[in-house]
Amino acid sequence: MKYSFSEATHVKSVDVIEWDGTWTRRRRPLTARRDLRILTGTLNELLDPSFYQDEAVDDYLKIVLTDEGALFDPMAKLRTVYPNILHLELELLRRQDQTSRFEREKLERQSVEEVYIDFFKAVHGRDADVTVQRFLEGEESI
Repeated sequence: MKYSFSEATHVKSVDVIEWDGTWTRRRRPLTARRDLRILTGTLNELLDPSFYQDEAVDDYLKIVLTDEGALFDPMAKLRTVYPNILHLELELLRRQDQTSRFEREKLERQSVEEVYIDFFKAVHGRDADVTVQRFLEGEESI
């Protein structure tokens, strides 16, 4: 059986070994009544009947929504078609979290001066001038 979404693409099976004077081995695929799958797309794509008409909609699902904008109660809307959703993930939030983690790691590696220079550029829309840079390096007073 599949016990995690990391196993969603695995094909589970059992080997049957028989002895009747010679050994024979047959691999028998195991199929559960409900598969464990991952679906990815926008809310509208996943709710479109042409998307799910050939799918087993009662499988256990992890759904990754790729919508860029805000969504109102996507889980309720999706459950009208897919009653066994186990996990809902918003791709936008995952990307933002990865970016936030990257930014945190970048900040941890920077000196105080580098952080301030980046901040100055973000606030003023331009690089800090030589006077500000020298001040930060302790070479000049303002």
